[in-house]
Amino acid sequence: MVNFSQSAEQLVSESNQGYIALYTVIILGLTSLGLALSVTADTLSHSADIISTSQFQQAVELTRSCLERARTQFLLLPQYTGGETITIADNSCTIISVDKLNDTITIITNAQYQNSQAKIKTILTSQSLAIVSQQLIN
Repeated sequence: MVNFSQSAEQLVSESNQGYIALYTVIILGLTSLGLALSVTADTLSHSADIISTSQFQQAVELTRSCLERARTQFLLLPQYTGGETITIADNSCTIISVDKLNDTITIITNAQYQNSQAKIKTILTSQSLAIVSQQLIN
């Protein structure tokens, strides 16, 4: 039974103390859960970036293999123009083109490794086949 001698403020204050504690626990719990989810999402995103970078590096290495094949073929056959796909283990790369212009040779190679693709344009000297420049292209 309610004691009418207590003021209305005391009644409200006493009856709300349990709810205030409950609300505080819920808010702290939701905040902690939000922080944990944020950290987990950031970690997963970082892991995906590492995997993507590793796959891209593998694709670049495959294009370099095709570049070496193109250099060798050009030494053996100066009219070599590319258009060849090379299989390396379970992967492949493509020598898209080999073009000679004046004192330079331009070789474009392409490879895909899992979800990453690399396409590289390499410019060589026509006399020694030394690399002058390499550029990642789309």
